[in-house]
Amino acid sequence: MNPIAVTPLRGDEEWETLVAHYPHLRTTPELVLSDRDRTRAIAADLRDFVAAHPDSTWVARDERGLCGLLGAALAPWESRHFGIRAANIEHLLTVIGDPQRQRTTVDALLLAYRQWHRAQGLDFVAAKLPSADLVAIGALEDEGFRYVESLTFLFRDCRRGRMLPPRRTVYVYRQIQPTDVQVVVPYARASFSFARFMADTRFPRDQAVDFYERWMRNMCHDLPDTAYVMEIDGRTVGFYISRVDDLTERMGLRVGRMILAAIDPTLRGQGIGFDLTRNTVAWLLEKADIIEGAVITRNAPMFNLLTELGFQVRVPRVTLHHWTEKTHE
Repeated sequence: MNPIAVTPLRGDEEWETLVAHYPHLRTTPELVLSDRDRTRAIAADLRDFVAAHPDSTWVARDERGLCGLLGAALAPWESRHFGIRAANIEHLLTVIGDPQRQRTTVDALLLAYRQWHRAQGLDFVAAKLPSADLVAIGALEDEGFRYVESLTFLFRDCRRGRMLPPRRTVYVYRQIQPTDVQVVVPYARASFSFARFMADTRFPRDQAVDFYERWMRNMCHDLPDTAYVMEIDGRTVGFYISRVDDLTERMGLRVGRMILAAIDPTLRGQGIGFDLTRNTVAWLLEKADIIEGAVITRNAPMFNLLTELGFQVRVPRVTLHHWTEKTHE
C-alpha cells in the first residue's frame, strides 16, 4: 500500500511548513529576504495559485506529515497557437532531506497529476524546476519528460550601489514607437534561436518563430513605457524590453525584470549590445531595489555581458517537455 496520501491543504500554516522544508530558491527576490519573509512570500504565491487552480493542485502527506505539492495549469496561449492541448507544471515542492521519501512523494503526486492529464486530453506539458532538485527531475524523466533547456537567473542588488562601467558607443536611447516594431522584430529572431520552442523539434519551426514574434509584439504593446530602442546616427540598431514589478506589499521590494533584448546581428562585436544592456540596467537602477535577468544558459554572450555589469548567478533552473504518445500516431 502506498504510504503517501494525496489530499487537500488544511490552512495557511501548512503552506509555510512545506515551503520552510524546501530549500531550493525559486525566484531571485527570495535571495534578499529573511528566511521567514521568504517563506511567507512563497506561501502567498502558492495560496494564490491554488485559489485559481483548485482542481489541478495536489498535496501529499505521509506518517510524518505534509511532504509535497504539485500544481499544474492549462496553457491557453500555447494551445491556441500550436493547435494542441498544452499545460505547465507550475509548482513541484517536496520536503528535502530523505531522497527516498522525496521520490515516493513525487511519484504519488504524479499519479494524481496523471489522471488530470488524461482527463484534459493533453498533448504537451512543460515543467520548470530548480536544477538542484535532482530527485524531482529524475522522477519527471521517468514519467517521460525530456530536458530541453537550462535557464540561469542572475540578479543585481541596486541597494548596494549603482556604479556601472563606462559606455562604449555614442547613441540615443528612447522609448519604442509603433513604427519601430517592424524594424526590430527581425533583430529578435537571432535571440529566439536559443529558446525552448525552437530547441524542441516537435514544434514546427515556422510556428515557433511566429510564436516568439507575436510574444515580442505583445510585450511592445503592453509595456510601451519600458520598451526602449537604441539609435546610432538616426538608425535603430537594437531594443530592450523590461519592467518593474512593485512587490512591496508582499516582499518589501520593487523588482526590475529584464525581459527581452536584441541588436542588429550585422553590428555585433561593436559594443552596441553592451551599451544597450548597460542603459537598461541604469534605467532600472533608479526604479528598482533588485534587478533580475533570466538567460538561457547556452546564450553565453548575454550571460557574460550581465556578469560584466555586476550581476551574480543565483538561481539555475531546467525546463523539461513531455509529449503524449497520441501526438505521434
